[in-house]
Amino acid sequence: MADIFSKALEYVRNTNGGATRAHFLEDHEPIGERLWERAAKDGLIRTDENGRIWLTDAGEALIQ
Repeated sequence: MADIFSKALEYVRNTNGGATRAHFLEDHEPIGERLWERAAKDGLIRTDENGRIWLTDAGEALIQ
């Protein structure tokens, strides 16, 4: 799942704040919820006040 997880983080980076959690879950079906939970638990993603998703600095560092 590491490769899939990295691709999910790249997705967040590539959307550049243009996606929401709902977009992420839909675009990563059927494992979107598991990917989201892992990324959130590890502090790799964040949601802004408008509901848009972004990588944290730790998330960026992981996929560099």
